[in-house]
Amino acid sequence: MLGGPGYLVVEYVPAKPTSPLKHVIMLGAGFSNAVSDQMPTLGDLGNSIVRRLANNPAIGVLPATMQADIRKGRIPGGDLESWLTMLASPAPFVSDVETHFYAGVFAQIAKDIGDEIDAAEAEVLKGNRPAWLQHLVRLWDETGATVITFNYDTLVEHAASAGFGTEHTWPNLAFKLLKLHGSTIWWRDRDAVSVSAIREQDLLPGWSRPERDAESAGDERVLIPPIAAKGSLYDVSAIRRQWFDARLALESATHLVVIGYRLPTNDLAALALVGQHLAPKAEVVIVNREPQMPVDALNTLGRQPQVVLQGNDCISDEFVRWYEIEVARAIAPSLAAQADAVPFDDPVLGMISRPEAARAIMQVFVEDDRLVLRASDSLMHGNDRPDAITRNALMAAVNDVAKRKGYVVVRCDGADHVVLRIAGETPGGRWTVARA
Repeated sequence: MLGGPGYLVVEYVPAKPTSPLKHVIMLGAGFSNAVSDQMPTLGDLGNSIVRRLANNPAIGVLPATMQADIRKGRIPGGDLESWLTMLASPAPFVSDVETHFYAGVFAQIAKDIGDEIDAAEAEVLKGNRPAWLQHLVRLWDETGATVITFNYDTLVEHAASAGFGTEHTWPNLAFKLLKLHGSTIWWRDRDAVSVSAIREQDLLPGWSRPERDAESAGDERVLIPPIAAKGSLYDVSAIRRQWFDARLALESATHLVVIGYRLPTNDLAALALVGQHLAPKAEVVIVNREPQMPVDALNTLGRQPQVVLQGNDCISDEFVRWYEIEVARAIAPSLAAQADAVPFDDPVLGMISRPEAARAIMQVFVEDDRLVLRASDSLMHGNDRPDAITRNALMAAVNDVAKRKGYVVVRCDGADHVVLRIAGETPGGRWTVARA
C-alpha cells in the first residue's frame, strides 16, 4: 500500500527469494512493446499526443510555428522528448507569461501520455498473458532481482499478480520493482506540495485481476514525462527514493541487463546513474531489437557490454532462454544447499507444473554442461518405483555440477525444464522435490 504523509510507504512484507542474486534489470518501452505491439513506443506516443492536441484549444497559447506543426501532425522539435524539454525548460527568450502557458500544455501532455498508455494496456489485458513474461517474472522472483523500469505501465505487476505456484504474488514479491518515472496507477492531489503522499490505484482489470474499485486515487498521475533535464520533477520524495534504491542496487550488482531501453544520450539522470554507480565488475547485457544506441551510450560511459542480443524476437525468445540458463548456472550452488537441508533420504520427484503431476526421478546423468534428472514416463511417485533416485544421490550430483558451473534440468516427455529450487516435501506429502 502507498501512503503516509511525505513518503511512498510500502506496508507489505516482501517475500524472500529462494536463490538471491545481485541482478539489476533495466526496462524501457521496447520491453512493453515486446509484450504486445499495442503498447506504444516513444515515437508512437509522440504521434498520439499530436493527434490529441490538434483540436485542443490549449495549443492556442503556443507560438504559431508550434501550432502549425501540431495541426499538420508533426511533433514540434522533431520528437516528443525534445518538445517536452522545450516546454518544461523554456529558452531564455521565452517570457514569464509564455512559461506559464508552456507549463499548462506540458501538464496536458503528461495527462494524455497516461491516458494513452492506460488505453493501450487495457486492450493488451483482454488477451492472454504471454508465457515468456510470466516465466521471466518468476525468474526475477526466485532470484530477488532489482527491476528498474522507465515505463509507466503495469504489465510487470499484472504478470506477477497470478503468482508462481508459491506464496509470492504482487505486491508481495521477492524482487524489487522500481519505477523511476512514476506509474499510471500513482496519484496525488493537484494542490499538494512536492513532498505529498502518493496513493496507489488498483490495477486495471484483466490477466486475473478483478474490476477496479475506484477510477483514480487523486487529482493527477505521478508521471515524469520523457524530457532531457527533469529537474524539479524529481522533487516528489517517493520518486527520489526510487532513484536512490536504484543507485544502491547498481553499486552492488553482478549483472546489469538493459532490455528494450535505448539509454538515450539526452536522459542525463539515467546515464549518470549507470555511469557513476554501476559496480566496476558488473557484467552488462544489452537486449534490444536495434542495440546500437544503448551499446554506443555504454561505450561513451566506458562500459563494454559482454553480451548483446538483438532481432525482432530477442526479448521474448532468445533472451528468456539465455537468461534462464544463466540464472540456473548461478543458483546451482544454492540448489546443492537446498538438497543438503532436506533431513531425509526420500525419493526425488520432478514437479513441472502441479503437485499432482509430479513424477519420480529415475535417472541422473551429465549431458554437456547440464545435470539431467530424467523423470518417469508416467505419473509415478517414489513408492511406485523402488529404483527411483533418492535425495542423497541427487545432492552428490548437484554438488558436482555446481563445482563445474553447470546447471540442472528435469527431463520430462523429451523436454528439459530448468530446475529453480529443491524442496523438502510436496504440498501433498513428504517427498524431496525438484521444482522446474
